[in-house]
Amino acid sequence: MASWSSQRINSLIHSFVSVLPSLYAAVMYQIVVVDLEVILSVHRLVKKYGKELSAVEWDIILDMLILWVPTTHTHIYFFFQSLIQIIQIKK
Repeated sequence: MASWSSQRINSLIHSFVSVLPSLYAAVMYQIVVVDLEVILSVHRLVKKYGKELSAVEWDIILDMLILWVPTTHTHIYFFFQSLIQIIQIKK
């Protein structure tokens, strides 16, 4: 993502809360390729900025996690588990 990845565009002044609802909407379609891209992006966000996220941002992230719970796709499940571990460490 241009807002928080290694290729971040510093001139963007949008907060994470302005981007996360769009990612959540994309996840609701339950398309594996889209889910994988979103979970990778959220993984990077939480890993890099987890301590700086607001309650609203965490709420959206946790809503996405709820949608990924029943997944059986190996790659999504791997990053889901990794994301849960990062969240536990960031507490």
